[in-house]
Amino acid sequence: MRIVGIVFAGLFTLLFYGGTNYYIGKRLFQGLTFLFPHMNAAMFAGIGLFIALSIFLAIVPMPAGLKGILRWISAYWMGIYVYLLILFLLVDLLLFLGGITHILPVPVPQSLRFYLGLLVIGLTAGLAVYGVGNANRIEKVSYNIQLNKTGLGDGIKIILISDLHLGAVHSEKRLPGIVRDINQLKPDLVCIAGDIFDDDYFAIHDPEKAITLLKDITATYGVYACLGNHDGGKTFNEMLRFLEQSNV
Repeated sequence: MRIVGIVFAGLFTLLFYGGTNYYIGKRLFQGLTFLFPHMNAAMFAGIGLFIALSIFLAIVPMPAGLKGILRWISAYWMGIYVYLLILFLLVDLLLFLGGITHILPVPVPQSLRFYLGLLVIGLTAGLAVYGVGNANRIEKVSYNIQLNKTGLGDGIKIILISDLHLGAVHSEKRLPGIVRDINQLKPDLVCIAGDIFDDDYFAIHDPEKAITLLKDITATYGVYACLGNHDGGKTFNEMLRFLEQSNV
């Protein structure tokens, strides 16, 4: 029964993802043909299919450079896909309600669909840009914790970080700044609370540089880590060696 459930869940996920990508693609194509009536449908479908399948293609064994490009495309597409799906569904719901209440003509004029589609794309672009900018901003939160008995004299400064996701888009570019910020706070102890990697050790572009950076963390009592749900899989042993070499 468990296998049947897994198969059913997998098929449902694929059908949902495929169907929603088709829906998004259809809405985008309708908008583009308003501007370019003779647009090549086959070429548009091919590009759309490649982008939609990039999340699956990225796990297929292939040269590291190509794999990195596919991971980059799939990472950005998943965010854009969610925004486009929600906004197009909202627009279609409003058009449907407008039609049954006779506020809007039926069928809806193609020009109105075009301008609403343009609004959806603009909002999606704005949300995506904000999301990328926000993802690159590191939040710092401080807590003062009082214990009755510590045996530590003046106390201890602990820094806790999480979700480095080394191998994900821009993750290695952020690492130098993270290490610099940690050292500026002069911690006694540093803890890394999981998701150090992004499922695949070999997705890290320059592991030696990342190791050197983590070794540069200065803490009186050292650096410790626990593993998260992304810190496993076929490259688990490589991940462990990475941590050992990083003095974690």
